[in-house]
Formats: sequence, C-alpha cells, structure tokens
Amino acid sequence: MTPFLKEFFNVIGIDTEYLIRYLTSNEMQYLNTTLKSIEDFQPEIYSDKHGENLEVLLHFLSSHLEEIHEIWEEPNSS
Repeated sequence: MTPFLKEFFNVIGIDTEYLIRYLTSNEMQYLNTTLKSIEDFQPEIYSDKHGENLEVLLHFLSSHLEEIHEIWEEPNSS
C-alpha cells in the first residue's frame, strides 16, 4: 500500500490492516496504481471490473466522496 493510501485510509478511518487482508493482491494493485492523490478521487472512481471486494470499497468511496473531501481537508473536524 502506498504512503498516500495509508494516510488517506487513516484520515477517513478505514483499518488498513483489515483492508489488506480483505482485498486480493490484484485489487490492492489497482488501488495502488489508480489512487495516488486526493485529486484521483473523481466522481468516476467506481468500477465493478476489478473484483467484488474492491467494487464494494469503491462504491463506498464514490457514495461518500463529498464527505471524504471534507475530512481530508480538515481531518480534525471529523
């Protein structure tokens, strides 16, 4: 997991140790190559083409994109 993703999931409160066990290596590779900064979280990050578990995570992130941006900008306000 990239340093950005570790920080990102920490800020929004997702357990990275569990996430690493939950996602397949292909799903983790997709995350590592696709999400390199907060700017990569565009409305079209959702995909059902890279694995069922990743689909669930991307759906969650897509559904809460506005809140995620707010938390990222001001992590102490969450």
